[in-house]
Amino acid sequence: MKKFVLAGGPCSGKTTIINELEKKGFDVVKEVAREVLEKRRHLEVIEEEVIIRQKLIARKQIEQEEIFEKNPPLLDILFSDRCAIDGLAYLEHSLKHIPKEIMNLIEPRKYTKIFFLEQLPFQKDGLRIEKNEQEAKKIHDRLLFFYKLSGHEIIHVPIMPINERVSFILKNLDSR
Repeated sequence: MKKFVLAGGPCSGKTTIINELEKKGFDVVKEVAREVLEKRRHLEVIEEEVIIRQKLIARKQIEQEEIFEKNPPLLDILFSDRCAIDGLAYLEHSLKHIPKEIMNLIEPRKYTKIFFLEQLPFQKDGLRIEKNEQEAKKIHDRLLFFYKLSGHEIIHVPIMPINERVSFILKNLDSR
């Protein structure tokens, strides 16, 4: 099965694109971070809580991917809104270090390609940890760093209308 990740910083259009791909009949793994953050938003965000959140997000993400690995999609293609690698940038942003136990969760994951989306204008939504455009850009840049570090092939997706972004991604599924 070919596994593709839609990645990029906050407000880059990942969820919008994943929804469009799903409408086109592709199997998708939706973003899991929002669900975890929503359930734990009442807890004080101290270092221990940041680590717990990222562990939960990584495990839930991997669990969702494994469902498709055990029962491959009909088209043998899976798109994922983010992946566990994203947690590295968010941990570094919040704590300035990355616990080894989280690195161990992430290291064995392999993807066919990473479609890295350029950022759109920042919008605060109540769950985001980023306070402004500058913080969002910093996370965006660190995400790119960690994806490059992971050794995955990265395809940069420029800003353009949603239908053009989806077409761009679909045209680049098999390019090398």
